[in-house]
Formats: sequence, C-alpha cells, structure tokens
Amino acid sequence: MSYDIATDRIVVFGGWNGQTNGYLNDTWEFDGSNWQQIATTVQPSPRTGPSMTYDAARSRSVLYGGWLTSGPNDETWEYAGGTWTLIPTATSPPAGQSAAMVFNTSNSRVLMAGGRQQPEPSDMDTWEFDGADWTQILTPTTPAHRCCHDAVYDSQAGCLVMLGGFLSPNQSHNETWRFAFGQPAQASSFGAGCGTYPMSLEVDDYFKPVIGELVRAVVRDQTSPFVGITVGLDNQTTGGQPLPIDLAGIGMPGCRLYHSAESVGLTTIYNGTTRRFVGLVPLLPSLIGSSLFVQAYAYAPNANPLQVVTSNALEWVLGDV
Repeated sequence: MSYDIATDRIVVFGGWNGQTNGYLNDTWEFDGSNWQQIATTVQPSPRTGPSMTYDAARSRSVLYGGWLTSGPNDETWEYAGGTWTLIPTATSPPAGQSAAMVFNTSNSRVLMAGGRQQPEPSDMDTWEFDGADWTQILTPTTPAHRCCHDAVYDSQAGCLVMLGGFLSPNQSHNETWRFAFGQPAQASSFGAGCGTYPMSLEVDDYFKPVIGELVRAVVRDQTSPFVGITVGLDNQTTGGQPLPIDLAGIGMPGCRLYHSAESVGLTTIYNGTTRRFVGLVPLLPSLIGSSLFVQAYAYAPNANPLQVVTSNALEWVLGDV
C-alpha cells in the first residue's frame, strides 16, 4: 500500500485471500470515499506481502518483492498513472516479503529494511533505491533481522523510525529503532578529574551536539559555589604547548588541562549538587564532523594551593542528527 500524492489516492496491490495459493495481483485505488479497481494491461504476478511506498521525487509508487506460490521474489516494479512497469536493476536486495519501506525526503531515495527471506539472516539488511538501482547500506549497529515491522519517515528529525516485527514465526518484538540519514552527533569522555573527590563532567545523551540545537554537559556531586566551563577547538596543542598540560606548576597538582580555551562559560544549578552547562550549536552545515572540547573548573578551598580543581574533558563531534 502507498499514498499517491499526485492523485491524492491510496494504492493497494496484491495480497492473499485466505485460500490455498490464493495470492492476488489486482490493483485498487481509494479516493477517500470509494474503492476503484484499476484495469492494467501489465502488472506484477500474484503475490502477498510486497513492500511498497511512494517516491515523491519521481511521482510514482515503488514495489519490491513479495511471496509467490514459488517462493520469495526480488522484482522491482513502479506504478504511475494506472500503469505498472518492471524495472530491471543490476543489484537487488535478497528476495523476500514484508520488509519496511519508506521514502527518504532528505536524499529523494526509497529506503527498505528487513523482510522475510530464505534463508533468514541474523542481522537486518538495509537498502536504498535511487530509481535505477539498489545499493546496500552497511551500518555499524544493526537490529536483529525481522519481518512485518512498521516504519515511517520522520521528516522533522530526518530519520526512519521502526517498531516491532517478527524475529521468527513465534517470536514477536516491540523494540523501537531509529535509522539516521545524516552524520550522527557524538559525545565522549576522556581524561580524569582531580581533587580529593575528582570532579566528573558527564555526557548528556538527551542533548547531543547537533547543529542548530542545544547541547548539554552535566557536573555531578559538586558543592562549590562556582563551577565554570571552558570550550575549545584543539586537544592537541595550546599556546604552542602539547596537550594535556600538567597544572602542578601553578599550584594544581594532579590536575590537567585537556584542550585549548576559546570560550568560557558558567554552569547553572539544576538539582542540589548537580550542575549543567547548556550551549547552542550554530546551524552551520560546515561544522558537521568538527569537534569541540569541554572541561569544567571549580573553586575548591584547601584542595590545593590554587584552590581550583578540574574535571575530565568531553569531546563533542558535531552532527546533523
């Protein structure tokens, strides 16, 4: 099933009527009030469970695979204006049925994931169709293989959201997964804090460094009335000196400077001894892939001669998702 934006109609093809070998190959359209069967001179062979979505860039529905009386199928078809066209492709996903398929508006390609196959793989495969050929997308993290799952394209977040599915005929799942189409923002910690109870600067997984959005770091168990933050662009050198720099020479034994300091800010008290630093990442695509480094400082009487301690550091790799 797909929604044809050009005609403002829902398009349905094929299925199973519940009878032995009762696979169908009829085409129907729904205009919001009535169903109409469309007489086509050419159409895919009878099948159940084909994957289907509407390609808004090329104004046509795309259909892949399905289950025939002979087994799984790997054909690619397109439907527009009441006409079905078989699309020969050099590469095809594995033959199968009941895969999730959506249209990715960010790159104008059809995206398909999972589906029932023979033999069943352990991990779910992901494919893109550009109107001429299929390309497999290899991802570092992959859900377990499944079929009959639901998926939608979230245009605001720029990602596919997938829910549920069957891992086997008797094993369903209620997991929710997201497939991001851009470069994911990343945040990680390095180094160590100093002081009697070393200060810890933590990643906030709910506010990662996405361009145009807020990013946040958290300082926990800190009773100091003054906790500051430095933000830098370099964790290799600063002022001509290699990093990290041992700060014992200025009265801070055991403390280290982990990055340059192009900007300075203050944290705000969130809850008791928990403090937060919140910043806005500029909406500049040229920043995608670049890194920012963050370290916290606190006034700490009697901790050392300078009465200042430092935290570990964070690296924010800027992304668009």
